[in-house]
Amino acid sequence: MTAIYYEIGGEPVPARECMWAYIAPCGCECAWSVADPDHAATEGQAWDSFARTKAVRKRDEQRGFRVEMKRRSEVRISDKCPHTPRYGVAPRPEVEGHSWAVKHDGRVLHLVPLVIEKDSYVIRRRSEYVSSLCGRAEGGLWSTERHLINDLVECAGCLRAAHERAGVAS
Repeated sequence: MTAIYYEIGGEPVPARECMWAYIAPCGCECAWSVADPDHAATEGQAWDSFARTKAVRKRDEQRGFRVEMKRRSEVRISDKCPHTPRYGVAPRPEVEGHSWAVKHDGRVLHLVPLVIEKDSYVIRRRSEYVSSLCGRAEGGLWSTERHLINDLVECAGCLRAAHERAGVAS
């Protein structure tokens, strides 16, 4: 049987001893992926396992996230990042009376004038449609369910409007 090796620090390391670490801008490791030649053999494939869409990858790369091949024994994943802001990324800006949500057929998060409990959705009749803060999206079915919004980027117009309302430069 042929063994597969990756190079770490100039040394060959067996694939079974390697992992991809997802490293936040603050330096904390926040996720990992197995360095599997059939699944995540390259840095690009590792990125695909962490950032499920091109838009999320682009946003995360701009924020300073990176992936790095490491020995399993060196990976230190923790959900208790000691930095402020957590993982070196400012939280989404909040606007009173609005929630970050996605339309039922959407691929982008918008700020909508509804206060929707986290991890839930709201259905409105056509006469009760609501428009996003940016004005580019409207609908009657909006969701804040984690499994629907985790891999989405925020609408640039809604982010800009939220920063303007907060008096922060975007």
